[in-house]
Amino acid sequence: MTDINKKLLRRLKARLHSEFKKNFRRQAFFDKPWQPRSVPEKGKPRAILIKHDHLRKSIESRVKGDSIVFTSNVPYASVHNEGFKGTQSVKAHSRIIKAHTRHITARSSLKTRKMTKAYNQQVREHTQNVGAFSRNIEIPQRQFIGDHPKVRSIIKETIDEELEAFNQKLLQQLKQR
Repeated sequence: MTDINKKLLRRLKARLHSEFKKNFRRQAFFDKPWQPRSVPEKGKPRAILIKHDHLRKSIESRVKGDSIVFTSNVPYASVHNEGFKGTQSVKAHSRIIKAHTRHITARSSLKTRKMTKAYNQQVREHTQNVGAFSRNIEIPQRQFIGDHPKVRSIIKETIDEELEAFNQKLLQQLKQR
């Protein structure tokens, strides 16, 4: 592989890697917004596909031969990127249930002669066994990596820039002779 190919592929890899990660900030695949959550979260809503940021941080890219390969070591990456509709099997497992109890006691203050409430909170835990089961799930496609007209325009721009730089370098070498 020639030096210009290596340089072009490295530059393309960097630009596309950056653009794919920006999709998480955009909450869209370039200009196609992601479907919002079906169940809204309690409190302040957070960005889609970002809880601990593992998915975005797991995106890796490398040059392999004459191509660029994007991968993720997170098992649910392809499910979100491509969507999923089907049956999921859940293995038998146990679950820890926490029960919070609050005891209220009334006290009177000697100075103010007012009744005040004091709260005493207790947490009890017990284990509950859950048997194996299957469920139907549907996860909408929220693509963050793939082909798009913007990707093609980035490739074209990068190739044009690299060819222009190569032409300028070639002209300088010819002028020196």
